[in-house]
Amino acid sequence: MAFRLIPEPDLTPEELQQHIFSTYINIRVGIAVIGIAFPFLLWLGGRLYARLPLQPSMSAYYHAMGFDSRSMRDWFVGLLFVEGIFLYLYKGFGRAENWALNIAGLLAVGVAIFPEAASPSWITLHGLCAVGLFLCIAFVALFCADNTLDLIKDTDMRNPAKVIAHLKLAYKLIGWAMIASMVVAYALNTVMKTEFRTFWVEAAGILFFGAYWLLKGLELRKTAADLKALRGLTRTSGGKLMSLTAHGPRHGP
Repeated sequence: MAFRLIPEPDLTPEELQQHIFSTYINIRVGIAVIGIAFPFLLWLGGRLYARLPLQPSMSAYYHAMGFDSRSMRDWFVGLLFVEGIFLYLYKGFGRAENWALNIAGLLAVGVAIFPEAASPSWITLHGLCAVGLFLCIAFVALFCADNTLDLIKDTDMRNPAKVIAHLKLAYKLIGWAMIASMVVAYALNTVMKTEFRTFWVEAAGILFFGAYWLLKGLELRKTAADLKALRGLTRTSGGKLMSLTAHGPRHGP
């Protein structure tokens, strides 16, 4: 009998499928958690570890030096790299979504490797990457998020049409909120050159980013869209994900 350090239980085909499928779910959760935690890690980490006051912007933490030459630079760069890799690895349900997420992943890495200039200017590689990243995710929220909503009709949710309408509205609001926060932050930081700290405006945009992934994750978990696609129970038509089975109550994983 072969020696095993950790005993391996026997898995049914269904259990093995769920086990492998969980990797895909975890990437989506990771994107959301990192996005939501990012501004708070910079703020609280800077305060507790480096004894830094709140910086004018999130990007300012790259250059900020605190107690005993401590900084949050490694956290800033590292989290952006991880987020970028997750975005690039994540595959959506359509070509446009995949392209947008791939570009967003590359731009997130660009935000990390092209630091903010010491003095604000109109156009920088850092700024272009940050704006492009927000626009890509906003594009996904505005134009791709509703591609999977038809599967809600196959769940046990009451009044699926109303749920679909509410989710469509939520995705649109999140997308426009991301764009609005980006515009306001840019105006405060470069056009108006105000003393108002744009950190919280940028943080709001990042939180909307995380909120999108949380909401999308809950939707896909309820409809089991990923698992149905793996089982060959769905197809796309006109960019929309459609179930191959007749509409009826079905439970998510």
